[in-house]
Amino acid sequence: MAKEKELSPKNNLSEVQDPEEIVIQQKEELEDYSEEVPEVHNLIKRNTSNASVPVDQFDWDAFEKESVYDTEKSVIEDQYIQTLNKIIENDIVEGTVVALNKREVIVNIGFKSEGVISINEFRYNPELAVGEKVDVYVETAEDRKGQLILSHKKARSLRSWDRINDAYDKDEIIKGYIKC
Repeated sequence: MAKEKELSPKNNLSEVQDPEEIVIQQKEELEDYSEEVPEVHNLIKRNTSNASVPVDQFDWDAFEKESVYDTEKSVIEDQYIQTLNKIIENDIVEGTVVALNKREVIVNIGFKSEGVISINEFRYNPELAVGEKVDVYVETAEDRKGQLILSHKKARSLRSWDRINDAYDKDEIIKGYIKC
């Protein structure tokens, strides 16, 4: 981690400086600091041409056009989107049980929202608890309501067929029960 520096305005009551010089000094300090911490560099690219002018001469149009916050917002949105997992529909992924009640299980797969699965799909596992890892099948990344549609039953079924196909490829014998 980079050394932390304290950025000071260098204003002393005994020593009066020109406001423009103060702005220039502070900008130089920030630029020095931004070399050590790259994220700061993007945040200090502000135009200081209006910084020391009287209020009646302040160019509000230029100030509003140079909205750093809009560019910062888009950069932050891009960074957020990159942190999200890329979810592929009709794929099996591992999720974590976040909450459960009598009717449903809420599973987090690292997407922007959690998926809700009926508790009936976990009948084989009555001891299911919060924090457990479960395989889920992504039916739909987002429906009309923005909900993530998951299925644990389909994930188990597809995994079973994968195991059967692997056993067939390796000429293994599978022991099982047939229900009538």
